Amino acid sequence: MPKLWRPLWIIALLITGVCASLLCWISATTASQIRARQSGTTERNSQNVEAFLKSYGSLAPIRYRYTDIKKLTKSFKDTLGEGGYGHVYKVRIDGHSMAVKVLKVLKGSGEEFLHGVLSISRTSHVNVVTLLGLRLDGKRGALICEFLPSGSLEKFTHGASGGQALPSETMFSIAVGITKGLDDLHEDVCRFGMMALDMVYGRTNISAEV
Repeated sequence: MPKLWRPLWIIALLITGVCASLLCWISATTASQIRARQSGTTERNSQNVEAFLKSYGSLAPIRYRYTDIKKLTKSFKDTLGEGGYGHVYKVRIDGHSMAVKVLKVLKGSGEEFLHGVLSISRTSHVNVVTLLGLRLDGKRGALICEFLPSGSLEKFTHGASGGQALPSETMFSIAVGITKGLDDLHEDVCRFGMMALDMVYGRTNISAEV
């Protein structure tokens, strides 16, 4: 190799090494920032859950950890069903059958999940299952609700061959019940939202109203 090319090769190797080191540093820094954001999100979610449970006092749903859910579901074996949002498992807690819905990865920071939990827990209606517990770790969530031994509504509205299994009168009665349940749920949510606005803006004497 001519002597003139040797310095060029050395310079090229040095530039390559510097670029490789720079790429490694950028990758490591980016990964560290992502982990920090995830850790911060998990911490905020944990604080939000704790504040939510504290506001309910003794009536608050129980908070479970991932290890608790895994143990209750026997490593996720007793499956009741599967949907677009996750799997549902049957468990027994203190001698009572319950259903655990393990959700897929949550969108955003998990605040939407927490708001949904808030809506369910503040609603008491015969057509709405009772929330008994929850789990929220980062982007993983689970709901523990009362178990309905008769199965879902789909089981009764459709037969084994996909045809209608219930008479039209019964189907109409079910539709009316669902509509009434949704109407009550809407009223409960609106009532809670208006009370929250009144508390924020001080337009109502909350203590007198409650």
